[in-house]
Amino acid sequence: MFRDHISVPTIPALARARAYLDAVGASGRVTLIITGGLRVPMDFVKAMALGADGVAISNSAMQSIGCVAARMCNTNNCPAGIATQKKDLRQRLNVDKASNQLKNFFEASTELMQVMARACGHNDLGQFNQKDLATWNRDMAHLSGIRYSGLGLDK
Repeated sequence: MFRDHISVPTIPALARARAYLDAVGASGRVTLIITGGLRVPMDFVKAMALGADGVAISNSAMQSIGCVAARMCNTNNCPAGIATQKKDLRQRLNVDKASNQLKNFFEASTELMQVMARACGHNDLGQFNQKDLATWNRDMAHLSGIRYSGLGLDK
């Protein structure tokens, strides 16, 4: 309910937050970390290009260690053994294997982000900027300030 009817989508919220921090001179003094709906390295790149100083991830990290998205985290009955204190369920999680899978996810994500940085002419992940982005979605262009790649917003 909150996500679909009350909250602001991540990308427009990020663009709005960065614009506000820049307008009040808080950039450099306030670190902007964004989360919500960021699942793959391209999402992380987009967030950084829109001015995020960092990204916080949860679902993709959880899935990399074996989460099956049963949506039972609050019940103590996680079938993957991740979100539980029950010994019989916890035994389902191979911690060594899961930690290696998480390491692989982070390393692969970083590598793909570095490939995108080089493709954009950057030698550092911190160099992504809004000029690296374009969208075909008129609403997204209007809400986020990302360049529209169609024929024009006025048509």
